[in-house]
Amino acid sequence: MPSDHGFEGKDFPGYGYPFFLFKEDAGPRLDNDYYEYLVENGYGVPTLDDTYDTYLQDQPLRCTVMLHGRQSGPVEASIPYFVAQEGIELIRRFSERKRHDGLPFYTQINFWGPHNPCFIPEPYYSMYDPVEIAEPAAFGEDFSGKPTVHKRHSLFRGVYGAPWSFWQEHLAKYLGYCTLIDDQVGRIRAELEASGEWENTIFVFSTDHGDMMGRHQLIDKGPFMYDDTYRVPLVVAGPGVRQGRCDEFAYLHDLFPTFLGWAGAEPPQEIDLAQSLRPLLAGEAGWSPREEVFCEFDEQAYPMPQRMVRTAAHKLVFNAADICELYDLERDPHELDNRIDDPAYREVKHDLLERLLAYQRATGDPETRRLEAIHWAL
Repeated sequence: MPSDHGFEGKDFPGYGYPFFLFKEDAGPRLDNDYYEYLVENGYGVPTLDDTYDTYLQDQPLRCTVMLHGRQSGPVEASIPYFVAQEGIELIRRFSERKRHDGLPFYTQINFWGPHNPCFIPEPYYSMYDPVEIAEPAAFGEDFSGKPTVHKRHSLFRGVYGAPWSFWQEHLAKYLGYCTLIDDQVGRIRAELEASGEWENTIFVFSTDHGDMMGRHQLIDKGPFMYDDTYRVPLVVAGPGVRQGRCDEFAYLHDLFPTFLGWAGAEPPQEIDLAQSLRPLLAGEAGWSPREEVFCEFDEQAYPMPQRMVRTAAHKLVFNAADICELYDLERDPHELDNRIDDPAYREVKHDLLERLLAYQRATGDPETRRLEAIHWAL
């Protein structure tokens, strides 16, 4: 728990939504901080209606998923509002303390969403018109030349073969969820401005993964290394941070030495692949540009080791138990055509394989020997 390591604020054990939103017959958990917040503010325990399940209702062995539902009650009774309010209370407390002792503070506010299932209140639930959401090119996936696990995962998640109209309904709710989170981030910024802390605060917004949302007939994250799940937002604002878009390759774990540097602390000598973003954000010398990034995946719901190396122009995915993938991102930005066996890409493939093996060896990756064993065949 964060409080076990000196952090102030409430601990939120477990994963996802509070238990009582999933089990109608279980009743609310009285030890849940969110439930206590509802009671203290006179809100009823939220219920769900207009729920929307996965497309395949009777697919054997599928993972049952409720995709979205309208949460009763006002916005103030929603979980994102509650999380933002907890963060605002911490900012008020730390800002007041700073006026007395002059010490800076660090606050981390973690929203669970936007994420499936999308349980959100009005007006966000009906904010977007499904018919206005355009079909993406990647929705045209037919799984030809792709790893078998992709189609199987689509079946497992209960969305295989779903028409675009199915996804439009769900995406409208997902966009509402995104807007709900955006508004809560706006409340946090407003509190920083009201407390006089905004001008000397470095504000970082990011997320842990993306979501397929119908692209390649897939949902959520899983045993597929498409940009839809691996390319995540990273927005930084504050003193010493230049404005504008940056197309440099960066990792989320770059934030670790970055935060330590801002706090005046030295990062550990050995951090796999990470470097501080401070010189890049400030437009100063000291940033080492990356020609590629290396990514790992081992399992979600079931084991499926995967490794990826991605440059600006190409992506190679090593699937330990399936066919591998090679995409020309300039000609095929939607990653529909697997070029792993295309003779025209032989030199590109072998260059990326060498880069991938170099990263695996440098990080002590246990999958290194498996790729070395089949490297000659690829």
